[in-house]
Amino acid sequence: AVKLLSHTRVDDARYGIYSHRFTPLFEGAAGGDLWLVGGASNTGGAVLRHFFTDAELENLSQQIDAQQESLLDYYPLLKKG
Repeated sequence: AVKLLSHTRVDDARYGIYSHRFTPLFEGAAGGDLWLVGGASNTGGAVLRHFFTDAELENLSQQIDAQQESLLDYYPLLKKG
């Protein structure tokens, strides 16, 4: 996820951008009417949807052993990020 501190609230569902009100951690700290603006990155989901059907994802998901740690460390992108 990428966030930016802003004086303006920004929300745009077309681009997955949303805002959270920023609350100072202690009284007297800078803050006021500030917003954390940003959105989540779902590049991993996009890659999976690009290469696999729903049925294939369901089948592969059933093969995952959640109790076993994976040695794989991927950062999947469909295009330059």
